[in-house]
Amino acid sequence: MKMILLTASLLFCALSISQAADLFTPPSPKTNPNAEFTEYKTSAEFLKATRSGEVPKKIQNLRGDYRDLGRLVSDILQNDYNYPNRYPHKFSDQASSGSQLLEAVTRYELAEGEKRKAEIEREFGVMHKRLYDFQEDPKFINALDLFLKDYTRSLREHIAAKKKRDEQQLAAETERQRQADSKAASTRAEEETRSAAVAEAMSAQARVREQKLHEVLNSTAYKLWQASLQIEEGLRMVAKGQGVLDHEDAVQRESGVVDLSARRTAGERIVAGKSLVEQAFATYKQLKGTARTPDEVRAGPDPAQEYR
Repeated sequence: MKMILLTASLLFCALSISQAADLFTPPSPKTNPNAEFTEYKTSAEFLKATRSGEVPKKIQNLRGDYRDLGRLVSDILQNDYNYPNRYPHKFSDQASSGSQLLEAVTRYELAEGEKRKAEIEREFGVMHKRLYDFQEDPKFINALDLFLKDYTRSLREHIAAKKKRDEQQLAAETERQRQADSKAASTRAEEETRSAAVAEAMSAQARVREQKLHEVLNSTAYKLWQASLQIEEGLRMVAKGQGVLDHEDAVQRESGVVDLSARRTAGERIVAGKSLVEQAFATYKQLKGTARTPDEVRAGPDPAQEYR
């Protein structure tokens, strides 16, 4: 019997710690979570629910009450693992021991970290040895060890399947993020290319406008327009100065008072205006202006306005 116990203990100690999975989120609290175990009638149903994740979640939610689970374990051992219960008075002890070992296996497989696993492993060994030392029927231990092995395999299948689903989900999310990042990068690249093209086009337009402005400013038409502006300004200066003199003549006739300063300023304006008209009109004629006299000159709009 000690060899059987040693074999079972070594099997549990050899369980791969790499198979550990994340803890499951506990279900909503119920009045009697143990009652959920009554729905499983055979080991096949129990192990199937283990592979789906239902049983591990329920075991995690036991909170120390092993009664119904213990009864289920005892029934499964009798019905599916050839355990003839010849010691009915030991039923409650068997139920408690079997369910507690089952819960320890569950915690071990779902635990994270080598330290935590080692703690549960020691705890399992103590419980298993105590069961061996005080159990009068070794057939119970044999049947229980076989059931624990089957449960461990089913639980590992569940953990592996969950791990695979999590990895697939992570891979899918990573791929979606990669595609989103790639699309965003492509959009940024397109926008940068478009912005660069727009900037280059605007720069090219600016260069064209600058070149055109340079050409207009050096053209005969523009110089003719400048000469025309000077002629018009000169004529305005003469007209304004003459207006001041006419006003002063009228004041002198009426009052006999002469404002020499005003007449001097007006005279200087007239002289400067006539000089400007004379010089500008000469340039105007050199540029092939068509007006016959300065009074006929009209400057018109700025030829370079659209390029400024």
